[in-house]
Amino acid sequence: MTHTQIKYFLTAARCLNFTEAANQLFITQPALSQQITAIEAELNMQLFIRHKNKLRLTPAALVLLEELPAYEKSYLEIIEKAKIAHKGKDGILNIGILQGQMLTPNFRNAYSGFRQEYPNIGIQLSVGTFRELKTKLDKGKLDIAFTIDFDIKNEPRYFYENVDLNVGVALIARLHPLSKKKKLRLADLKNENLIIVDQMDSEAVRNMMYTDCKKAGFIPNFLLASSLDEQMLWIDAGLGVGIINANSYIAVNPNVTAIEGFQVGNNYFCIAWHRDNGNPATALFANYVTDYMKTAEGSDFKP
Repeated sequence: MTHTQIKYFLTAARCLNFTEAANQLFITQPALSQQITAIEAELNMQLFIRHKNKLRLTPAALVLLEELPAYEKSYLEIIEKAKIAHKGKDGILNIGILQGQMLTPNFRNAYSGFRQEYPNIGIQLSVGTFRELKTKLDKGKLDIAFTIDFDIKNEPRYFYENVDLNVGVALIARLHPLSKKKKLRLADLKNENLIIVDQMDSEAVRNMMYTDCKKAGFIPNFLLASSLDEQMLWIDAGLGVGIINANSYIAVNPNVTAIEGFQVGNNYFCIAWHRDNGNPATALFANYVTDYMKTAEGSDFKP
């Protein structure tokens, strides 16, 4: 029996009158009779005893009348859950956060608001390097990556939305002489080791840094760390100067001086997802976050 046929049977069994049942179902009496006959043929059992203008239920029909309402309710609940999941209001959303980053205040508030708005969507958080985040997006292990736009915007396989400003700072171990400076220009670092992540993790970082250093009049001496965590460790150990964003955990390290206003390139924090991502909760999250950022109180960032 189809769900519609179950509904037809239950209505007829409760009314014990095909005409009355047909009126409740908004179909004709002959159409209902044909459906009941089809049900009886499919089940190979008589369900109604027809005598003049009266109907009686057979023992088999009485069993169906008792058991089928629970099945019908369960069926409808399952279909409703499927519809909710299809709209992205249920399920799991995997979000990857760029290694070493604190969530920006506005993004944190947007994330919190989304969880309250859609409590049935489970969110799993993980961290990764630039390269790891993109690899997981490609393999479908992540739905959303919170990263920096320079590493993602030239990759046609991703959609992305800028969600907050990326404010750059120069990070220098407190024992380094330059840490006493109140202001620095990029040219002041021409004799220093500049610690960046290896191009195997992010070629965009190296290209951006190299271009800006050349504009400042020098060829940089790079120390290439294999990951953001390693980059931060080397900065902390005084092996060189790191130019990184103010939202990094190392920016609040008491052993490191963060000199503000040291922007390299023009870039933003963004959320990115693969063009082939089929999780409906992904678009729901992206729309919620970008809409929040456009109206966030105290935000000077407009995507």
